[in-house]
Amino acid sequence: MSLTSKQEKNVSSIIGPNVEVIGTITATGGILIYGKVIGDVNAAGMVRISQGGIVNGTITAKDARISGTLEGDLIATRKVELNNKSVLKGNLKAKILIIEEGAVFEGNCNMDEEKMLSTPTDNGDEDGAESESE
Repeated sequence: MSLTSKQEKNVSSIIGPNVEVIGTITATGGILIYGKVIGDVNAAGMVRISQGGIVNGTITAKDARISGTLEGDLIATRKVELNNKSVLKGNLKAKILIIEEGAVFEGNCNMDEEKMLSTPTDNGDEDGAESESE
């Protein structure tokens, strides 16, 4: 798969096809996964799993484009694309979801923008503070 110059600028890290990473990955930009990751992936930009790429863990990112396999949850603050060769076995949260014909998705999907914008910790702290002051 060749990247266009725009796509190259958005990818700050690449996991090659012959690489297996065990542990948590944190990227300040986007990440492209051709290989295998056993652990969570956290990215400020887009996470892309190419065809043949595998992630066993939770992905948290701004956007995600899946063409490979993800066994774990996927949390995107913006958009998720499941391409026709993708397999997602886990729950998904995103504002925008595109599923191509042929994609496999086994799990629950949450597209409630209000729930996505607030975290349980934030809600608990705010509610608790308000309740105590009243």
